[in-house]
Amino acid sequence: MEVSFKHKGKKYRYTAPDGLAEMTAKQWVEWHRCLYVVGSRMMLFEVIWGTPVQVVDLLEDEMKADILFLTEQLEHIEVLPSKWMMPELFGLVGPDDLLTNLVFEEWMFADKFCEGFLETGDLIQGRKFLAAIYREKVGQEQYEYHGDWRVGFRKNDIEVRLKKFEKADYATIRAIANNWIGCKQEFKEIFPYVFRGNNEGVDAVKKNFSWLDVGLSMVEDNPVEFLELEKTSFFLVMKALDNKIKKDDEMKEKMEEQKRKNSK
Repeated sequence: MEVSFKHKGKKYRYTAPDGLAEMTAKQWVEWHRCLYVVGSRMMLFEVIWGTPVQVVDLLEDEMKADILFLTEQLEHIEVLPSKWMMPELFGLVGPDDLLTNLVFEEWMFADKFCEGFLETGDLIQGRKFLAAIYREKVGQEQYEYHGDWRVGFRKNDIEVRLKKFEKADYATIRAIANNWIGCKQEFKEIFPYVFRGNNEGVDAVKKNFSWLDVGLSMVEDNPVEFLELEKTSFFLVMKALDNKIKKDDEMKEKMEEQKRKNSK
């Protein structure tokens, strides 16, 4: 988006992102601060357009209204970005785009804390969510071996790492939670049977019933196999679960079809 105008012979020109994924990390979190902090809305001019306050004062009311309208359209974009908008936070490293480097155990804890924060606004839940996905950076050799710039996930480290996120406010956590939602929106296309559907099994998963139960059902309550599952790539687990639900659906359909034939 672009806006330009002249004032006393001087030309002013400013541009803004056309979509959410084009924002910088700073814009992404500051945009959320404008949306969720009372009295911050007029800062949208500077956050999105880079327009200093003294320049905003030069604008006629009609142009101010037009620019603010363009800016607020970003709020109404239904699809949030699956690109990871804040790769680093408080000196720690976040997940890859679309959460491709998560393990299943990490997903279980992070999604639980994220849902808790979104439902209640509880900052402790939100900071635990951050502590689950932002971790210390590893060296090149470890990255080449594991394919992840973060140290491995350990659930006990969440409480230990929590102190690093003491200054994370609501806007910061909400910005990252909305990014998480954007990834889950994309999962509807990648894992359609897990994240989208109209049968009871799928709906239960969509409502985020215990991912622990999901994992246990996949290994038939075998604790040893479940420990291995926790360390498995989240994407591999979701693909296996997606295929399982698909096959179950197909089997149910065949059984229903056979019942219909037998009843004739």
